[in-house]
Amino acid sequence: MKKTILSLCILLISIFSTIGQTNNNIISPPKVDKRVELLSIVFRLAGSPEYNSDRYGSYVKDIHNHFDKYKNHPVIKYAKLIRKMNVGYDAVMSMAIHLEQPPSLKPLIPFNDSIPNYRWSAKNSRKFIKLLQQFYIDAKCEDFFKEHESLYLIAEERFKLVLDSLDVNWYKDFFGKEPNENFNIILGFGNGCNSYGPQIKYLNKKTDVYAIIGACNIDSIGIPVYAVKNYLQLLIHEFNHSFVNQLIDENLKQLESSGKILFQQVEAKMKSQAYGNWRTMMYESLVRASEIPYMKKHEMNFESMEMYELSKGFLWINELVDLLDQYEKERKTYPTLESFMPQIISFYQTTATNITTIKENYDSKIPHVLSIQPFENDSKKVDPNIKEIKIHFDKPLLGKGYSFKPGDKNFDPKIGKIGYIDDNMGITIEVDLKPNREYYFILMGYAFKTKEGFPLEN
Repeated sequence: MKKTILSLCILLISIFSTIGQTNNNIISPPKVDKRVELLSIVFRLAGSPEYNSDRYGSYVKDIHNHFDKYKNHPVIKYAKLIRKMNVGYDAVMSMAIHLEQPPSLKPLIPFNDSIPNYRWSAKNSRKFIKLLQQFYIDAKCEDFFKEHESLYLIAEERFKLVLDSLDVNWYKDFFGKEPNENFNIILGFGNGCNSYGPQIKYLNKKTDVYAIIGACNIDSIGIPVYAVKNYLQLLIHEFNHSFVNQLIDENLKQLESSGKILFQQVEAKMKSQAYGNWRTMMYESLVRASEIPYMKKHEMNFESMEMYELSKGFLWINELVDLLDQYEKERKTYPTLESFMPQIISFYQTTATNITTIKENYDSKIPHVLSIQPFENDSKKVDPNIKEIKIHFDKPLLGKGYSFKPGDKNFDPKIGKIGYIDDNMGITIEVDLKPNREYYFILMGYAFKTKEGFPLEN
């Protein structure tokens, strides 16, 4: 990080220091955590895709400038090995919060085959920690963190605006228990846009829950920006994990049969979001459904979110939200969400029985591509002199906006004007093609959707 930016950070701290102070004593002020940064750096160097985002370009450049010389360190080699054993994503962040602050990096509680996360084993955890402790010394990690202290401070001050917008008391009201947890907001600079919600339970029953927020939006001088409209829902989501995950874990046997059936039906969509098994899908399903009651109470737009969740494969989300409405209306009978879990378990069993019909019903409502003209998809005989492509759908679209995911620079066609035709049953796309090249692009459901809001399958 250039000295000029660091100096500017120092000057700005005094401006932001009085902004966003929170009165919630159960939530620690947002901060950058060395453990989280360290683990994200290690798995970045190990090549884990989820820890290799270049979204925060200047910080990523600093990481590589400092650490690339240590890519062959034993901890990096070991991280590559355990990555093949499915240690990635939230499992990495779970390890981070279960360690003492560096340079100690000792376990905060005894590890076993489910702590810090079920994807680690006690044996793998012990070996990894030993190598990590040596890496912290060998790679001069403390020097890297000191060089970025001012940057971390200004980001921490900025995020307090988001924290002030969170209704902490809602968690007690909705989940039905006094929060005996300590809430921690961690700004994960090395995590790209990915965010996580791990927790640690101490032997004295105390629990620390975390919302680890990725750095997705960066301003012109290289500092993360945390707009309330973009990050409040994310904060709600990650703290929901801290309440929901343990409810799923406590009822795994009762949920397993239905969970496996549902996952099999939506596996492709779940895996595209890095939800690799039915258990993780169950976490996400109830977490996402539990966001809607918060949004309803605080008069936030939840209709578009329900449609979004349907498109992500949670085909039962509307009915699950309705079930949570029932829970809120019957709180004398069900004082906590934990006491309501038998109804949720029964709901999933019924849903699993009917999932084929549910899928067919959803598929009948979403638009599909009927045809591409003047050639077929995957054609190898396309006239490069073609200047316009027509795509027709089986349902009229809303007709507002366009959403494409282009191919990479080697396969991305040059696109001109785009317009709706035939009463929004199709679109025309101006193109400039060259011979002897392969092109592709993907139509996305963000803008291509029906008047009712059902999105096109990507």
